[in-house]
Amino acid sequence: FALRYLGIEAFASAAFETLASGSPQLLHAWRPSMFLSRLHTRGVAIARVMLPSEDCGDHRSDGTGDWSCDFPLQSLGKFVSADVAEDPVVKAFFQHFSIPEKRLASDTRSDALEGGGIAELLAALSALAPEGATRRATADEVFDTACAWVLANEDSGVKWSAWIEPRRVPVFADTLHWSYPYPALAALL
Repeated sequence: FALRYLGIEAFASAAFETLASGSPQLLHAWRPSMFLSRLHTRGVAIARVMLPSEDCGDHRSDGTGDWSCDFPLQSLGKFVSADVAEDPVVKAFFQHFSIPEKRLASDTRSDALEGGGIAELLAALSALAPEGATRRATADEVFDTACAWVLANEDSGVKWSAWIEPRRVPVFADTLHWSYPYPALAALL
């Protein structure tokens, strides 16, 4: 018995094809994922199988343990380059930034992305793909969906600007101030 790595697009294509047959199938997919979001968007019913969660045994990364339960939870982390770690503005943004897994059930906003979590973000992205497509999202689709999420959540309780300390620049030198360059010109005259 051997496992063969198909790659993301070949896996998605094979899984869509087998699930479309209507016969019972078993597959493993990361959650949340674009693949599961596309299935949900297209109305394909997927039942998540939960394995036991107690008295699981010993889980070892090399596979030699006797683990007999559901996959252990893995936390996602934020990793940044040295340039970002040294930039106080960008560093503050990434320290505060988070996206919930999904919107709360009590949230009844009409905009699909407003107040949405990663599940709604992936659903919006997967809705852009042509019917039956199993390809990855394009860079433009990712950019457009991310921008739409930011715009939808700009005024929904997430105050992006509060995450960043205000600039400390004298008004006559502040090129972003509404009155620039008039204070500098007045000082010269």
